[in-house]
Amino acid sequence: MRPTSSVLHVYQADDCDIVTFPAEVDLLNDERIRTQLLWLLNTSPRGLVLDLSGTRFCAACGVDAIFRACIRAKALGIRVGLLSPPSGPVNRVIQVTGLNRAIPTTTDRAEALAALR
Repeated sequence: MRPTSSVLHVYQADDCDIVTFPAEVDLLNDERIRTQLLWLLNTSPRGLVLDLSGTRFCAACGVDAIFRACIRAKALGIRVGLLSPPSGPVNRVIQVTGLNRAIPTTTDRAEALAALR
């Protein structure tokens, strides 16, 4: 069953799912994001690009949700890439928390998709 009250926008490109995060990721939408990511991973996509390029704010709970989704994806054999904004506070969060070291990260969508092939 698909979760209700969608926060993430999901579409397909090159047999991979691209998940676009909202402008702000915080405690107000954290639980829905986690639920949607888990649901999506359980559909067994070939690859998953987590697109934060339009996100302006990402709280620690959002970083945790991304880390946990990547752990689950790895257990399921699903490749994951992270699409980061080229600069700004979310890019800084990605750098400081080490998301960019745990997940292949780029600022270009085509590059992110190519890395999953």
